[in-house]
Amino acid sequence: MISFSVLLAFAAACAILALTPGPNMSLMIANTTAHGTRAGFWTLAGNSTGLAVLILGVIFGLGAIMAFVAQWFDLIRLVGAIYLIWLGASRLRASFKNDLDEPKLVPAQKNHFIQAALVSISNPKVLLFLGAFFPQFINLQAAILPQLVLLGIGFLIVVGCVDACLVLAVGAARNALTKTRLRVAERMSAALLMFGGLWLATMKR
Repeated sequence: MISFSVLLAFAAACAILALTPGPNMSLMIANTTAHGTRAGFWTLAGNSTGLAVLILGVIFGLGAIMAFVAQWFDLIRLVGAIYLIWLGASRLRASFKNDLDEPKLVPAQKNHFIQAALVSISNPKVLLFLGAFFPQFINLQAAILPQLVLLGIGFLIVVGCVDACLVLAVGAARNALTKTRLRVAERMSAALLMFGGLWLATMKR
């Protein structure tokens, strides 16, 4: 089985990955800034669900799914990028129309969940990364499947904890802002979403 020292190294690598800027982090910060901590946690839940789907793909269907991703990488990436840019542009337009006041503009929480799940699944780089990342911590002298399951669960826990801390920090900062500064922060979060979309659009394999 996997040794404790290897698990610690794996957890550290997962934490670093979670802190790396990308589309998922952009959406989480944007939703938390615009709609508060609860929206951030719904985004976190959607992000974790999307990651869980990708991890299941790595564990049970790596060969076929990796081949599919390799073939359709650019299309999947562009769909995710367009979706993020559209979200950011819509939010930015709404902020200038003064439509972001509570409680009128807060979308159903399920929307945050669905947004995050779609962004996670539409980021093919994550699946390719996991396919290359997990094998580095596998003990080839032991059964592979239980190790992959353990690593998958550990990955979700570590990334979820790091993201939860981020949501709490952004939510606390949001609560300290005046209405005018909150409006500026909401526009910055919209710009962050569009930046995440552009980042995804320019991503290479």
